Amino acid sequence: MDTKITDRDIVRILWAKSNPPHPLWCHLLDTAAVCEQLINCFGCPEDIPPLWTMYLAALHDIGKADSEFQEQRGEGFRHESMSGDWVYRYLTSADLDWGEYAAKLAEAVLRSHHGNFKPKPCGHPADYNTWEGIRLQLAEIVADALNLHSEPFSPPAFGNSSSTGVKLIGLTVLSDWIASNEELFRYHLIDNNLKPQEYWQNAQVNAARAVETLQLDQPVSPIQGNETPSFRDIWPDIQELKPSQRTIEESCIKGIPPGLVIIEAPMGEGKTESAIYIAECWRRKYGTKGTYIALPTMATSNQMHHRYSEFLSNRRPAVGAPRLVHGMAWLIDNTSPDNGPDTFGDDPNEEQLLAREWFSPSKRALIAPEGVGTIDQVLMAALNVKHGFLRLLGISSKTLIIDEVHAYDEYMTVILERLLEWCRTLKIPVIMLSATLSKPQKERLIEAYQGKPDDCPAYPLITIVPMDGSETKSISVEGQKTRKVLVEQHPGMLDDPKAAADLAVELVKDGGCACVLVNTVKHAQAVYKELKELLPDEKERYLFHARFPAWRRNEIEEQIGGSKDKGRIGLFGKKAVEKGTRPTKAVLVATQVVEQSIDLDFDVMISQLAPIDLLLQRTGRLWRHRETDAFRPPHLKDTLHILMPDRTLGDSKYVYGESALLRTMAILENRNVFNLPDDFRPLIDDCYGDRCVIGSMVSERIQRLADAEAEIKKEMSAGKASLCLIPLPSDREFSLVRPNAAILRNESDGDTASYFNTSTRLDSNTCPVMLLEDPVLIAAAHKKKTPPKDVLKELFLNKVDIPSSWIRDAQPADGYGPLFSDAKWLRRTTVIPLIDSKWRGIRQGKNFEITVDDILGVEVGCQ
Repeated sequence: MDTKITDRDIVRILWAKSNPPHPLWCHLLDTAAVCEQLINCFGCPEDIPPLWTMYLAALHDIGKADSEFQEQRGEGFRHESMSGDWVYRYLTSADLDWGEYAAKLAEAVLRSHHGNFKPKPCGHPADYNTWEGIRLQLAEIVADALNLHSEPFSPPAFGNSSSTGVKLIGLTVLSDWIASNEELFRYHLIDNNLKPQEYWQNAQVNAARAVETLQLDQPVSPIQGNETPSFRDIWPDIQELKPSQRTIEESCIKGIPPGLVIIEAPMGEGKTESAIYIAECWRRKYGTKGTYIALPTMATSNQMHHRYSEFLSNRRPAVGAPRLVHGMAWLIDNTSPDNGPDTFGDDPNEEQLLAREWFSPSKRALIAPEGVGTIDQVLMAALNVKHGFLRLLGISSKTLIIDEVHAYDEYMTVILERLLEWCRTLKIPVIMLSATLSKPQKERLIEAYQGKPDDCPAYPLITIVPMDGSETKSISVEGQKTRKVLVEQHPGMLDDPKAAADLAVELVKDGGCACVLVNTVKHAQAVYKELKELLPDEKERYLFHARFPAWRRNEIEEQIGGSKDKGRIGLFGKKAVEKGTRPTKAVLVATQVVEQSIDLDFDVMISQLAPIDLLLQRTGRLWRHRETDAFRPPHLKDTLHILMPDRTLGDSKYVYGESALLRTMAILENRNVFNLPDDFRPLIDDCYGDRCVIGSMVSERIQRLADAEAEIKKEMSAGKASLCLIPLPSDREFSLVRPNAAILRNESDGDTASYFNTSTRLDSNTCPVMLLEDPVLIAAAHKKKTPPKDVLKELFLNKVDIPSSWIRDAQPADGYGPLFSDAKWLRRTTVIPLIDSKWRGIRQGKNFEITVDDILGVEVGCQ
């Protein structure tokens, strides 16, 4: 065999890569070498030994050994189809004797390694038999280099085909992308005149370097000792455990098996610390490799990233910082390669962009050992998007922590259920956190993980659904102190920005920090404009919502909440009093971006009417930190002020729906205090249960009509979500590549546009835009070629999401440039060229303008 290679016969000269040129046999070994490294990161498919996993990954491109590919004849030739077709016959041959079901799975994986589960058939050219022999020689070269013959393997089938298939296709695609990226793998530096075994050894060195560069395989420092760690072993700075934390510690010492754990406890109870403690116990005992913490918004994921980074640096410094994953996280990254891999999929340019994105932190956190980010990044593992299986691969070796699980609507819940079904199949432990989870939603999540719900009414509560199929267990939390939150309702002020501003200023006239939390960006801007007249000092008023350009939103987030990595203490954070940054008097006007997870503390809260669970959630930003209590103005009590409607629900009904708001109004009737945590369960069950709750302001007929409409919308949302889901996992077949699976979508097509109750439904149909005024940046955005990374970052720091209706069918007014989004690297982001911070256009015959302001954010208005 070596003689044939030395003689530079046809096997030696076959090419796989064109930029720079690279032989096929070398690329197959490159891919196997990368796969070897990735197995250390993610583990092997359960039913396939490591050597055979590497071997199958290597054979992904063996279909390039064909005259159609080598001579670039025929645009319709798909080398991945040829790879799958040939490997099936090869594995089922008498020499290897694989069973049909096992070989079919391998065929499906190789056919689909470019993300297309329905590639074109390969066809049989006239020189078919000649190339069959050449492909066999290539396979033998790889087998000899790997010493595959030392480990015979002839599986008749696999125990769980979906689990095995996900791992195998994920490892294959990721290995191919890394091995195909000359900047990462540096294949041009290896002498391809070497003998295969010598080349293999060099490829292994390159592979280790590439995976290390991407920070996918980091050392894990075990906790010292053989006993289950105590809570303070993991969190030594916590002076006194909360009741739920004591219960979790006791349960972990007794033994919580991996599976689904749902922690229901009040705000400020330290649920995140509890989840990380459980994950650390599992990591030590069962060998899970890391954690992915999923949160509702970019703001909350940014804050959690700082907290979790500090935890890792203190407890496991060898691991390094967790990767941050959300749509804008790549802006802070300096380790990603500038170019995509040299591949030959259906659309090579599109695949280069997709692969390059997976090397950036916006997705790499899912495949790195430790990650923090937005829930949508992991939800896409359950959606039929290209290369979504890489997300399943990424979390397959981790514990998945999902915070604020109550915050998601029906659309998201359906997706989350499918994700949990795959997590159970892939044996991924999941921890869910909530202060206000409704009983129906909780039951659905348990059933999705193949558990059986129980009827334990206690609150706080720890629910455990073991992965081994044993009975669901509920553990009640004892010793919870009662907190009384005063409730003051203000009829007729729901949609009155001036009244809301007047109330806030009156409450803090003698000092204090107030939050006015409203349901839409438009209303937040209106309230802030009123405040400008009442509080002339700009250091006493602040505005925070999602419709700021990325650079400005980051600034405001750090200003109010702080940034540990930059050493900045926020105005309303935990250490604000200690560090002297908390204002004596201030009002923050905000949307739901401050409602979940972000660690802010106010002396008084003013909230527009919202469903009862979200009102309860908002009390968690009220009198949150004991350290601040001694400095609170004596005239302010632990009070939630609710802006109530007069006759109509206004825009809020489009945000949350009439049913939940009317039920909440009935629940609040004659109520002037929340007794927490005792009121959590009954109030939430009243809002979301089957019982019709009627107040004096609304007739039973109207309430029932609203409930019926809500049910119809819920069914429609569920139906819409189900159209985008990947198939259910199957033991018998690799269901992701099932012939009748849904058509794959690109991730930016809006399949995950809005899951959250925290997102306004008025704004749910949004589109990304880039607001540019600098002529140099506008010129760069026009170019088809991707700009250098520094320019790219500057461009995307000006990105923001706006309602699609603002620019749909809009034409520029005289003197203003047209909107454009032609370049593929823009990923369907529309560029709006500004003049003096505005763009004027004409839509349906009417003039309008879009303005961007550092204080107010982005607005639209008539001229």
